[in-house]
Amino acid sequence: MKMIDAATVLFVVVLVVAAFFVYFYEPKMPLPRDRNESVLGMVPEAGNELVMAMSRFEITIDKNGKQLYKAGDAQIWIVHPDENWRIERLIISDSNVAHKGEIGDLDRDGLNELYVACGQNASLKVYKKVNGTWAGEVVWKPPFIRVRDIETGDVNTDGWPELVAGTHKDGVVAVVKKSGDSWDITEVDRAENIYVHEVEISDTDGDGINEFFSNPTAPNIRKGMPQPGFIVMHKWNGSGYQRVLVDDLNYTHAKEIVTGDLDNDGKNELIAALWGIAKETNESGQKIQEGKVKVELEIPLKIKMYDFDNCIQGKIIAEINDIKARSLKIGDADNDGLNELIIGTDTEGLQIVRMADGSWERRIIDANLTGNIHEVMIIDVDSDGQNEIVANSDKQGIVNVYEWDGQWKARTVISGIEDYWIWAMDFGDVDNEQLLHISKGS
Repeated sequence: MKMIDAATVLFVVVLVVAAFFVYFYEPKMPLPRDRNESVLGMVPEAGNELVMAMSRFEITIDKNGKQLYKAGDAQIWIVHPDENWRIERLIISDSNVAHKGEIGDLDRDGLNELYVACGQNASLKVYKKVNGTWAGEVVWKPPFIRVRDIETGDVNTDGWPELVAGTHKDGVVAVVKKSGDSWDITEVDRAENIYVHEVEISDTDGDGINEFFSNPTAPNIRKGMPQPGFIVMHKWNGSGYQRVLVDDLNYTHAKEIVTGDLDNDGKNELIAALWGIAKETNESGQKIQEGKVKVELEIPLKIKMYDFDNCIQGKIIAEINDIKARSLKIGDADNDGLNELIIGTDTEGLQIVRMADGSWERRIIDANLTGNIHEVMIIDVDSDGQNEIVANSDKQGIVNVYEWDGQWKARTVISGIEDYWIWAMDFGDVDNEQLLHISKGS
């Protein structure tokens, strides 16, 4: 029998020891993980989308230098902030305006749908992304001028969300509910020759039941002229929706309303932007015509807050030297743990109102953002754990993101869209990519 020499034995021993050391002591890379798995502290690759409801216009100039707008197809832009603000477009060719795109799961299948309020050929439509393509159907096609606004929320305490819609012409407010394979439409308000501009859903009296609010007005007229309006609340009473008049605004109206806990007392309030009234002639006696003679105010834009603790109480919390505000949003915009109100005015820029030392304080965020600021949002758009403000200007054709870092810093994320109007925005997982990715990784 041949003996193994000492050198061979030593080599084998060294090899075994080395292998033992590598296996037990070498730092190991983590096992490969499904890239879509949800992990605490990690941002899923497929994030939320910004849904923008749009109109596109062909803009021409007449012989007097006035801009003329001819509406084209309605569009929904689905913007992916996590993909360098990539835009996918959903064209709605049978309408000239998409007033709102609302994300929600009304059919209770666990996946979000996109609900769209359309103008010309008024309709409410629902879209869902199937195999990479947006498929749609008509939910409601009322014989009115336009479906102007929609909101989702549980308004009848059945534990499932409904959709509340408001229309121009005949001032209809309706509750839309999925029932099996069909849709139930319940009209709760109607008034001839009345426009409803917005609806908001919130529990404002703290009883656990959502109310919904609307802002019917006389038909639209030239900016700055008296246009009477109301604010109305509906509340489920166990068998139907009780109508309550919140405020008769007499000479003016509120095209924008919003709900939220603005005074940080633990209860939600309703906020309304009451439009200002212009003088018919200026100090020189010239008849004021918008765009030719500078508008002078008879009554300024006012911001009014309504409390619903024991009874309805309203008070003015700000006055702005402007005629109109087209957007309001409540949230913690500067990440200090307290809510503020963001206001998109016409000529006085993007503004913020907050409670400071027991009184209401108003400051300007961006004086240069003007024109129709149709929408502002307070959201964590870049998934960094901090809220930002997202706001648009139709006049300037831009969408800006504002971040608070001791001062407001703005960056433009979309530009060159002067021929579009952005009527409204929503933010969420509209294509269900985030949900589906997390599901696959679990």
